Amino acid sequence: MKEFPLKMPGFLDTSTDKGGGMQALVLTLLMMGVPQDLPEASGKDEGWEDAAMHMATCAGYWDFLSDTAKAAGKPAVAEQLHNMGNGAETAALYFLSSQHLLAGGKPRTYGSWKTMTDPKRESGKLRMMGLAEMNDQETIELEGNLCLESAKVQEQILQNMRRSRMDEEANATP
Repeated sequence: MKEFPLKMPGFLDTSTDKGGGMQALVLTLLMMGVPQDLPEASGKDEGWEDAAMHMATCAGYWDFLSDTAKAAGKPAVAEQLHNMGNGAETAALYFLSSQHLLAGGKPRTYGSWKTMTDPKRESGKLRMMGLAEMNDQETIELEGNLCLESAKVQEQILQNMRRSRMDEEANATP
């Protein structure tokens, strides 16, 4: 099995625990407790777009780690990390859509906002790749910890979206 080409952030380091790094990640996510507060729902842009762009950048961070895990021959870890990236991007799309609706805009699909999130996701990944090339492990880990902290809000958003879909389906059934 190949070694990771760089030291993984502490919460994903699998070099000493024979694959338990993913277990640590899952346990960390499960034990995070109550999510941080979301921006105020006032219709004004009070941080919604900034939050969305942060989440989209984090999606790129997760993609970077996914590619790194894949290159190291860890396909399950790579898939989980890629899914974290998809969740972060979905949260970003939710922030953008919610702000638009609260400002009085007409409903749009979440996918219609991808023109704003895709470039941030890609630039987030490229930034991490550049930091890895410069062996700037400290910055990679620092920014990774910010993304891990944001996973609290990400999970809250995804759960709210799931509940909303369940409610819509329940109300649509005669």
